[in-house]
Amino acid sequence: MRFGMSMALAGAVSLVHAGHAAAQQREIGYPKGSLGVQAILDADYDTAERQLDDFRVDDKDPGRLINLGSIFAKTGRTESAERHFKQVLEEENVELILADGRTMPSHDIARLALSRLTSNE
Repeated sequence: MRFGMSMALAGAVSLVHAGHAAAQQREIGYPKGSLGVQAILDADYDTAERQLDDFRVDDKDPGRLINLGSIFAKTGRTESAERHFKQVLEEENVELILADGRTMPSHDIARLALSRLTSNE
């Protein structure tokens, strides 16, 4: 089973409340900064989005899609967020590590994020 790291979920959809100690793990299995984890935890969404674009992680990578979707949700770009979360459901269901260290299937994260998006409309 492949593991990635999705830290943005904590800030964007309030699934977990991460402290900076969890952030020290950064992106597990990815180059440092490639998923914008620390920038997201710092609520520096411009930097996080730039990191996600600059590192060129596979466009279909569920961790990347979830983190971008979370950034878009947090910055009021709901349609883009929804599109990214739905794309996760079209990709392989992989285990991702959340900000608090728990793991969760990417499809479950995407479904939860989508439900939170629609409940906030």
